[in-house]
Amino acid sequence: MTHYPGHLRDTFARAFAAFIETGGDPDANVMHEVKYEETTITLRKAAGLMMHCTDTLPGDLYDTLEEAFGRAFRPTYAGAAFAILKALRGQEETKKEKEVLTMYTLEIDGRPIAVYSGSDEDEAHTLFNGEVFKSDLVALTDVADGGEFFIRRAFPEEIAVLERSFAHAVRDGSADKDDEDDWLTYLLPVHDV
Repeated sequence: MTHYPGHLRDTFARAFAAFIETGGDPDANVMHEVKYEETTITLRKAAGLMMHCTDTLPGDLYDTLEEAFGRAFRPTYAGAAFAILKALRGQEETKKEKEVLTMYTLEIDGRPIAVYSGSDEDEAHTLFNGEVFKSDLVALTDVADGGEFFIRRAFPEEIAVLERSFAHAVRDGSADKDDEDDWLTYLLPVHDV
């Protein structure tokens, strides 16, 4: 039997309250005390702290958890932590599905020119219609200024080109994972400047 100190049980109670208040937002944080200093930790970490605690949950906390999760867990802190971690994992997967990047291709006069991984079509329009992009386009490619621009969702083969370009850039150190949601790749040969 593993008994945990009160400040850890208090952190867990705050984590569960935040879980309910935020609808299970995996990015939510709660206050946690470490060596009498207050800090914040994620809900996942707060639940993880209690994974081996066999202390019985207080009745009111158990009742609230039972409302949220049914009887799918033991009436211990460890059982409740497992239920919360499982729910957070589901929320994180749902969030990732929503955050899937949409990639956009610029065509000029019907010719695919560049593919961009942005958050939405407005962002792609802003980039492709910007003066910096247009001047780079003329300097780096054989595309003449003044053609008809058309922006559409990228086709799978264009996405594959962008993904290979990004993976190569990460390997050679010219990009990191944070650049993935703002990556541009040309679909035609470019000149060195």
